Order: sequence, then C-alpha cells, then structure tokens
Amino acid sequence: MAALFLISIALGSCKKQDNGVGVGLFGRDNNLEIEYVDTFNVVSTPIFDNIVQSSGYTDVLLGSINDPFFGKTKTSFYTQFLISGNGETFSDSAVCDSIVFYAKLGVSNGSTFYGPENKEMTFNVYRINSDASFHQDSVYYTNSSVEIINESVLDPSFENTFKANFDDTIQVGLDTLDQYIGVMKLKLNPQFGQDIINLSGTEVLSNNEEFTKIYKGLYITTDGDQDGTILNIDYSHAATSMVMYMHKDTAVYDYRFIIDANSNAHFNEFKHDYDGTASSEYFEILNDSSKAAEKYFIQTGSGYAVNISMPTLSNVDSLLGVLPINKAELIMPIDPNYTDGYEPGNQLFITMLNEDGYYETIEDVGSFNLGGLYDEYRSEYRFIITEHIQQYLSGIISSPDVRIEINKPGTSPNRVIFTGNKADTSNGVKTLKLRLYYSTLNE
Repeated sequence: MAALFLISIALGSCKKQDNGVGVGLFGRDNNLEIEYVDTFNVVSTPIFDNIVQSSGYTDVLLGSINDPFFGKTKTSFYTQFLISGNGETFSDSAVCDSIVFYAKLGVSNGSTFYGPENKEMTFNVYRINSDASFHQDSVYYTNSSVEIINESVLDPSFENTFKANFDDTIQVGLDTLDQYIGVMKLKLNPQFGQDIINLSGTEVLSNNEEFTKIYKGLYITTDGDQDGTILNIDYSHAATSMVMYMHKDTAVYDYRFIIDANSNAHFNEFKHDYDGTASSEYFEILNDSSKAAEKYFIQTGSGYAVNISMPTLSNVDSLLGVLPINKAELIMPIDPNYTDGYEPGNQLFITMLNEDGYYETIEDVGSFNLGGLYDEYRSEYRFIITEHIQQYLSGIISSPDVRIEINKPGTSPNRVIFTGNKADTSNGVKTLKLRLYYSTLNE
C-alpha cells in the first residue's frame, strides 16, 4: 500500500479504463482492473524540417496556395522525358503538329487537389538547361532546384490559365482505347517537337544517355505565387505521359516519350513564403516556444516537424516494479479552427533521435497497433508507443522524446495544426496527452 501511495503522489489523478484495454494480457479472473493516468507534462516544439527527400515517389505536386496560417506555398516538379528506343528515327519530312504533356490528376488515396477549392491557375513549362546535372540515380529534396532555360516552351496559342477538370474524358495519343478521366493537358510549342524530329538519325537519338545530354528534362510550374490550388498528380499512371503528334502527307501518327516512375528522374520542389504572408499567430508560436503549449503545427515539403518531449515521465520509474504498463498512448488532437479546405494528412510518421544524432524509427513501428492515422470522427491522431516508453523507463534508451511529421512529406501537400497540452478546453477543445494504462488489484 505504501508503494501505491507513492505512485498516486507522483502521477496525480488516475482513472479507471472500462473498455477492457489491456485486459487480455492478464485475464478477467484474476481481480485486476485497468486504469490510466494522463496528467504528464507533454511539451510540443515545432522544428524546421529542411531536409526532405522528394525524388523517386510515384506522386508529384503542382500548384500554388495562400494558406491563412502558413502563407504562400508553391509546388512544382522537374521531370525527364526519354526516347522509347535506341537509334530512334522519324519519317523524312515528318511535321510536328503538336506535342502535349498529359498529367493524370489524383493519387492513390483518392484526392485530386489540396486547398479550399479547385481554383483557376496559370501554368507554365520550361526546359532544363542542357548544362545542368539531372540524373535518375541522384537524390533530390523539396528545396532542391535544377537550372532551367527561362523561356516558356508552351505553345503560344495555348490558353494556359484554366481550372483543372477532373471529370472529362481525355484521349492520350491516337489510340481510341487510351481514354482516361481527369487528365490535364499542357500543350507545348510544336517547334520543340520539330527540333527533336530533325535530329532523326543523329547520335542524339541513338540512346537515352546521348538524348539526355541535350534534353535534360522539363520544369512544370505555375506562374508566380497564386492564390490557387495544389494538384495531386499520379506520375506512375499510364495517362501521365508526353505525346508528339505528327503528319507526313496524309498520314497521321504519334510518338510517346517515356514518363515512368522507375526510369525517369523526377522530384517535387516546394517554395514556402512565410514573410509577409503567414498569420500573426504563426509568428507568435515561432518566436515564443511557450505558445506551442497552446498550439503547434507540422507542414510538409521543407516546412515543419514537431518534437514531443515528456519531461515528467521519469516520475513513474517506481511504477515498473509494482504495476506493469499495459499500453502507452500519445493522443494528438487537431485545432478545429484550421481545417476548412486544408485537410490533415492521412497518416503521421514517428521517429526518435538516437545517441548518434540521427533519427530512427521507434520500437513500436511495424506493430499492427501503432496507429498514426487521422481519426476524422475524433479529430485527432493516436500513436501506441508502449514499447518505446517501456524502453525509456527500463533505461534502454535515454530519452522518451519523439519526432512527428506527415508521412511522405516530400510528396504530400498537407499540413496539420494541433492543440497543445495547455490549450483552452472551455469550448470542449481536447489537448495533447500521453496516456499510460496499467493494472491494479481489485481488493
């Protein structure tokens, strides 16, 4: 009883858990009850996250938004386009009628765009400079860039200001079987295609090693910073392609360049403009870390991750010798005032800082019960980090702190704004918590 009295002093108020969490570990016939404590001080600190890989993914982003909290964010992408065979030749006197870059809108999770609504934007396409370094086996980050030729390669007659259409059926190429719903077209200058045709029979078209010495790729972007939308593009979809349409005399034919996630160099570029565009609340939190106890945030694409520390967790050291911990749960509610049109990411990713100064996954990663998925009904995320907390309390690791970011931040447009552990709860707002479940004897 003395040990239990000491625990109550260290932990503060404890509550019974009536839903049976963890009961299966001990059974219901041994007079055990499940209780929990969640009165720990849990500290949230946004951290600038400027090293985010964005190459090699099967999704790319394109667009520009003016977020009411973070300000302006612009997403663009670089891509190679490859010839489909060695020793490529085109018919003598072939004429390029048009050349079109097609982008399949939408990604595997079903979303087509990010922002409060699908808005009209002005798009542009530029060639990557032939002297630039751009290779499929290189790693690129969201703040990487490749030198471009600052001259649009869009067809001058192409109306490049429009709203993306997600419903119409588009035929890609001359084959009537290649029809897809929700494809965006960017029509390039026919002279761009004609210049490639005119290289028929030369070393440039002998193989892709030679071809990419001259044609390094394309930079696809929006003009300037626009209050628009970020489009999700499925780079791996068959409809995402570049097709050249030609004729000779009365014959009409096409040529499809290779756009493939496994073969082409490609990556997302993010540009955030906080100065002069972000909200005053963003700057208050950034400049005064104590404000993050009320509200904190994460943002993709060289934006922000968050460090979650638990400075009072060491007070439960004595608990291990008396009461086993059945479950440790990190509960992260979102701020309901900042969700309109800016949906939270579907999943968060959790790591810890190891003794060598590198982030690595925690022991619970890989567990079926890890969590980290967004719960729309509860408006929160939950991580089950039992093994991680047990390792800290057992002295195996030196710190319980974890780092949270949106899963795949190099290819996601999402951001999340959370309530901290000292947020005002008068209007039913929930707060950041670490909740430990444990068993007690039912006397």
